[in-house]
Amino acid sequence: MNTLSDILNKVRRILENSDKDIRKQISNISTILEIDEKTATVLHFVNKDSYWNPTTLSMLEDIMEKLPLKEQRLDQSPEKRKQIKDFYLVNYLDKYWKEPLTKKINQMKDLHYMSHWLVATISEMIRDVEKLGLYPEIDFKRNPEKGQVEYEDFTQILGDDNTFIYRPVAEWIETTVNQTKNQTLSEPV
Repeated sequence: MNTLSDILNKVRRILENSDKDIRKQISNISTILEIDEKTATVLHFVNKDSYWNPTTLSMLEDIMEKLPLKEQRLDQSPEKRKQIKDFYLVNYLDKYWKEPLTKKINQMKDLHYMSHWLVATISEMIRDVEKLGLYPEIDFKRNPEKGQVEYEDFTQILGDDNTFIYRPVAEWIETTVNQTKNQTLSEPV
């Protein structure tokens, strides 16, 4: 029985046993799995980039009907999909926003009310992840299928009553701030 996991494992094995030329790898995926080149290309990039790129998940969902599966839907509950999106969200923040945030923290390390000085950077960061569809809308009733989360899934950061952010992002920001502060405190003067 072909499940999505079986197919992705086959793709991984095909890539391991193919030349390093991407065109040949995609051609091998297409030939062995008996699928079109476009679908093979998506599977190739899901294998290469899915650990950090959330777009590959939506691309995978788009091609599901073209795959030789016994089951046609991703076997995941809305809660599981939310966890996966949160995982990609935190990985994206680490890759693209950790350095700018750390730089801003180092600039403002001697000032009080850290959250006030970080507002512009945090706002820009949130707009960026909203464009990717990783930052949910706030709602008073949870609806994971529409990407909405409960009011309780948002929290204040850095002790500021005016800064209210989605919990995984807030935890990531606080962790980054604490690591950077501790790092700058331990540096020799």
